[in-house]
Amino acid sequence: MPVVFRTLARDRIPEIIQSEDRRPVTRAPDEASYREALLAKLIEEAQQASHATAGGLPGELAGVLEVPRALTVTTGMAWPRVHALGDDKRTIQQRLEQASAARAQETAGGEILYAGDADLTDEQIAAQPFDLYRQSYEYYWKTHAHPRSTFRYTMSSLLDLMSFDATDEIELIDKPLLMIAGSIADTRYMTEEAFPKASGTEDKELFIIEGARHIETYWVDEYVDAALAKLVEFYGAKL
Repeated sequence: MPVVFRTLARDRIPEIIQSEDRRPVTRAPDEASYREALLAKLIEEAQQASHATAGGLPGELAGVLEVPRALTVTTGMAWPRVHALGDDKRTIQQRLEQASAARAQETAGGEILYAGDADLTDEQIAAQPFDLYRQSYEYYWKTHAHPRSTFRYTMSSLLDLMSFDATDEIELIDKPLLMIAGSIADTRYMTEEAFPKASGTEDKELFIIEGARHIETYWVDEYVDAALAKLVEFYGAKL
């Protein structure tokens, strides 16, 4: 009599069945079914973690984390974006309170407070969690820094920065539009999300520079050349 396991093959059930001299029959789900299975798996893994012993909890939590990572792949999301959203939710209220207090202090004639001071060692830069952070410090702070430049900005300006969205009213663009992003840039998802919002023009193109990260499009010859060649082609055709 056949036994049905409604679970993902990540659990190695086919190998276990074969080790018992039985023949497993598996099915590759379509995209929608796979996403549904992953969501069910996330609940299953979380339930297992909730009943784990202290010694078994780290392994169960590792199993939980595998599922969101797989979900980001199947849904086209970028894991750094998910991570950043989590950071934002944890810190946004605190930053708003700091910015509000700083603005009130400025209005009352008090000291102007600044954020963004940076004096990181090479080891601290290397330990940053994302390519964008590491390469930003390298580029803006070390290799291409202006002698009088700093990372500083007024604490009160966080209120404006946090309410700014580059895609606000992007649908009003009714001229030819070219967007460029690196294929492995942490910020690629921003461009891909903005592109369909530019609904005011049909004459638009999203150009991906293969192998490029965000900051590398500023200075790596291969990627700069690719961007410039595309810009020459675009403006030559559209102007």
